[in-house]
Amino acid sequence: MGVNGLQLVADRAAPTGYGAGSLRQAAGLPLQKTVTPVCGTQPQIQPAIPHDKRTTPRYSLLIRPAKLICSRGEFLCVLRDISETGLSLRSFHRLPSGTRMEIEMQNGDRHPVARVWQEENEAGFRFIQPLDVDRVIAAQGSFPKRALRVGIQLSVQIVTPTASGEACIENLSQQGARMSTSLPLALDQHVRVRASHLPEIRAKVRWRKGEQYGLVFETTFALPEFALLAAGLQCPALIAR
Repeated sequence: MGVNGLQLVADRAAPTGYGAGSLRQAAGLPLQKTVTPVCGTQPQIQPAIPHDKRTTPRYSLLIRPAKLICSRGEFLCVLRDISETGLSLRSFHRLPSGTRMEIEMQNGDRHPVARVWQEENEAGFRFIQPLDVDRVIAAQGSFPKRALRVGIQLSVQIVTPTASGEACIENLSQQGARMSTSLPLALDQHVRVRASHLPEIRAKVRWRKGEQYGLVFETTFALPEFALLAAGLQCPALIAR
């Protein structure tokens, strides 16, 4: 990995993997609590908290990752609870300014929201339109449940054993990326992705369409690590000390 990318992450978070313990830590919840599997269970109704002005029941979402979208970029967060009128979340860094934003679920659904309260990295939002909570809990939507992608234009260098060339990453996830490049690449070809603002990434070409390629990373990012990396690429002030 490149020094700049490692320093960005190492200064602020240690990779913790994708386990339930990691997500509970990110959401600010105790590790000793048992996380109930999604399938075949009913979400738990949560007690009210002092900030909450909602009258509709709030349901635990089993600490699901989501994406907060605003004019400053797209930022990873963890949903703590939800109702048909609003939600609360925890971010991995300072939250961007602004009141009106969108929240994107893992199934691709986006919902306009307005911030109601905030304390450090935690915040509560009101849905502009009432939400179908059952649809969210069942993870029904426009796409199957998938890794969240951050839409970003990022110039990088692609290196193969025989050639190298410029490329542009168009979206980025914990496990892979979509990019465009004039450098001809073969399916299943191993490449290295380099940039001054990224750790060096080893990847394999999963698909291609013209000059667009899909990459799958050989070493994936833990959610907290990826959230900090994405914030640093889009709005470094959010992770500055």
